[in-house]
Formats: sequence, C-alpha cells, structure tokens
Amino acid sequence: MTPPSRLLGRPALVGHAQRIAETADHRPAVRVGLGLAIPAVALLALGRIDLLIFAVFGSFVGMYGRGQMAGVRLRQQVLATGLLGMAVAAGTALPAVGAGPPVIAACAVAYAVAASWLIERLGLRPLGPFFVLFAFCTFATLPLEARRDSEAIAEVGLLVFAATAAFCLGMGQLTRIGVLGPFRSAPVPGSAIPTPPAEAAWRAATYGVAVALAAAIALGFDVGHLGWAAAGAAVPLAAPTFGRRLARGAQCLAGTMVGLAVAAVALLPGWPPVARAVLVIVLMFPTEMFMARNYGLALGFFTPLILLMMSLVEQADPAWLLLDRFVGIVIGAGSGLVVAALFRRAP
Repeated sequence: MTPPSRLLGRPALVGHAQRIAETADHRPAVRVGLGLAIPAVALLALGRIDLLIFAVFGSFVGMYGRGQMAGVRLRQQVLATGLLGMAVAAGTALPAVGAGPPVIAACAVAYAVAASWLIERLGLRPLGPFFVLFAFCTFATLPLEARRDSEAIAEVGLLVFAATAAFCLGMGQLTRIGVLGPFRSAPVPGSAIPTPPAEAAWRAATYGVAVALAAAIALGFDVGHLGWAAAGAAVPLAAPTFGRRLARGAQCLAGTMVGLAVAAVALLPGWPPVARAVLVIVLMFPTEMFMARNYGLALGFFTPLILLMMSLVEQADPAWLLLDRFVGIVIGAGSGLVVAALFRRAP
C-alpha cells in the first residue's frame, strides 16, 4: 500500500500538518512568550538588560516542535538548543579572535549549509537555517569586543542563553500535564518527517549560494550588519515551491517595512532602556502567534523586536540602525529570490 506521504507529496503533507497546528496558535505563542518573559524579567530585576539579547535567542528554542507530542517536541527542542547554542558560541568567539567581515561572511555560508542539511535530515520544524544563521551572524557582528568586559559578558551571556533554553524546554513539556495545550497521543501527520539525503543536500546548496550572494553584496556596499542580509537570504528558500518562495519573499519585504515603521517610533529618544526591554518581551508573543499562519505579519512584530534588542546592546544612531536593517533585508530577500529562480524545480 502506498504511504500517505507519497500520495499527497511532501509539500502537501507538511501544509496539511501546518493547517492543523494553526488551529491553536495561541498555545505555543504563550509558551514561547513566557519562555522569554520570565528569564527576561529576572534579568531586568538584576539590572542586566545588556544580557537580554542572549535570553531572546535562548527563547527561540521554544519555536521548534510546534504541534508535536511532548516527547517529539522535546527531541526537536534539544536538537535546536544544540544548533542555536553552537551558533551563539561560535558567533561570540569570532570577534574575540579578530575575525573581520570577510571571514564572518565565509563562516556564515558554511554554517548555513551545515545547519540546513542537519535541520532537514533531523526533521526539525520550522524548516530552514534562518534562526540559527541569524543567531550566528548577530553575535559575530555584535560590537562586544570594543568593551573591556566583553569576555565576561560573553561567558555570562552563554549561561543566560543556556538557562533560558532549558527553561523553554520545560515550558514545552507542560502539555504532558494538560497545561498550555492538550496532551497528544500521536504527532501531527507529516510535520516531523526527515528530508531524503539528496533533497537535503540540494536545499543546503541553494542556501549556501543565496547566503554567499547576499554576504558578497553586503560586503560590497559596506552594510554594517551583514548578518541581516545573510539571514534574510534564507527566508524565501524555506518555502517548498517557487510560487510560495515568491510569496514568502514579498511577505518578508512587506512585513519588514511595517516593522520598521513600528521600530522607528519605539526607537525615538525618550524611551528608557527598561521600556524597550519590556517591548521586546511583549513582541515575542505575536511573533510566534503569526509565524506559521502569516509570515509577513509575524515580521511586522519580529523586526521591531530585533531592532529594539540591538539598541540595548549597541550605542548606534537609530536612523542608521533602521536604514541598515532596510538595506540588509532588501539584499537578503532579493538574493534568496534570485537563487530560487536560478535553482528552480518543478513543484
């Protein structure tokens, strides 16, 4: 008898799983939101707003394993913790050893290929290396090396990341006792199927080419946060077909534009750092709420989240930060769409 996965096809099966998971968007969103809110409030109480960025990336662990049984979710989130943790550690280490933008760009390409292949073969959801690549690039370009206490910040920051990720693992298991989601006796159909090796290698190669193109353009135009361009190149390629990649690229650009408008208000002078930190915490909930249902809308919340997060670490002019994000996402999404067209396959 032909397996259902072959009758429906992988994109259709995954899409069916996504529609099932979308029926209860608020539950995983609450889990992810609390996964950041509680550690972040603890950091605010301790007066360590500068470490919030590590907690934010630790909370990304909670985005994995959506709609799965508690055991499957735990496995996916543990694997995601490893991938994100290596990205944060490697990204933090590069500036410390004096790596310049060209070296960071080359490492970003290598990490995109390796992370994509692993995520596809391990059946992690969400698909694509965006979050781990974004983590790597963010910390690789973070100006911590200019501060005298950069080594101490990096060490304590990694502990904050690990503690937040561990807390999110616990939040993900609350469904075992019927809290923040029903207990599942079976996983959502098709939502954790590993990609066949040849297909995984093909997709990893397309990510590598897209990230290399985006990074090269960003270096040529001297974009400050070349990681935004590199990670943005991965966004359209996460969709399974060329048509959906075009739609995802358009959503990425539109959502970013809306998010930049929101961020422009939040970055106005007069907002105290604590208020910006609270906004970061609040914005995590709608980001996860709409991530699977409407990617463009999710980016409308995610964009101000990351810009506010960066403003708490960098002493940069807000206008420059907004412009850098705009240029980076245009380069990134554009590069991803170009590669999607060049490496186009029939649906």
